[in-house]
Amino acid sequence: MIRTDISTVEQVLLQKKRVAENRKRGSKKVKLPKTPRILEPKGIERAYQRELRKLVNRTIELVKANVLSQVPSLVSLNDLLLPKTDSIKLDATPEELLQDLIRATEINLSRQLTDAEVQAIAREYAVQVDLHNRGQLSKVFRNVLGVDLVADNPAIDKAITAHIIENTELIKNVSSEFLRETQRIINDGFRRGLRAEEISKQILGKTDLAGKATPSKKAINRANLIARDQINKLNGQINKVRQQSLGINKFTWITAGDERVRDTHRIDGSIFTWDSPVSTNSNKVKPGFNLNPGEDINCRCYAEPIFEEEFLN
Repeated sequence: MIRTDISTVEQVLLQKKRVAENRKRGSKKVKLPKTPRILEPKGIERAYQRELRKLVNRTIELVKANVLSQVPSLVSLNDLLLPKTDSIKLDATPEELLQDLIRATEINLSRQLTDAEVQAIAREYAVQVDLHNRGQLSKVFRNVLGVDLVADNPAIDKAITAHIIENTELIKNVSSEFLRETQRIINDGFRRGLRAEEISKQILGKTDLAGKATPSKKAINRANLIARDQINKLNGQINKVRQQSLGINKFTWITAGDERVRDTHRIDGSIFTWDSPVSTNSNKVKPGFNLNPGEDINCRCYAEPIFEEEFLN
């Protein structure tokens, strides 16, 4: 029977060894069960993507109402200035009026989409990642060791706080970039003499005149990438904290096992230590370079804990 006052993997393994040594018959060696697969937080990732897309769509709708609705008037005003003539005197050029609209929209957006709201959303899903990771590691320990050692850890709270700060900045930057791109495309439309409908299509459609993604499409794609990357990154960080706090020093690199795994991450089954630099370019350690499962952009790999066998033999 495993005692309930032990708190590290090493203590559990040593106790198992002592139990084996006290047996009158049979082998003194302890054979641990196979480690069950740790599942990715896919459901959390998809839910977070939906929330971030909602935030981006709010920015898009605000730009449509405050800026794009004024583009026909600005285009008409711009047409009066083509060709350039000194006979028409304006208090402000179309470019200057557009700049005022962009600034007003930025102020409006900061009031409607506050840091507090974005932080609350980021925190909600960060907590879900923590619970997911806790459940997955608890499953591993119960199956392999026969006891659940997973407990709260202050370092996890720090990781979640850093995650919230970073996510808030990333999400706000998506909105800022969308506004900058909108302004650039409208000004370019002025110079090229484009119609208002053509300008709006280059901002809100799927592709622009060059066949590239429009600002609205790029903003949505960016939101999806942030959610996917940040959820897996946080899961990897929490996994590392929990394993190290329980005395687990080594892990096996496990990939998602599908065609989306990048070539540099196809090191499935390679063994590393948490305190040693890891390179996804090869199985070799590179001094000064630290990259663990989940830390690279859009990485879905994870670290499967290794239970030290020297304690058992």
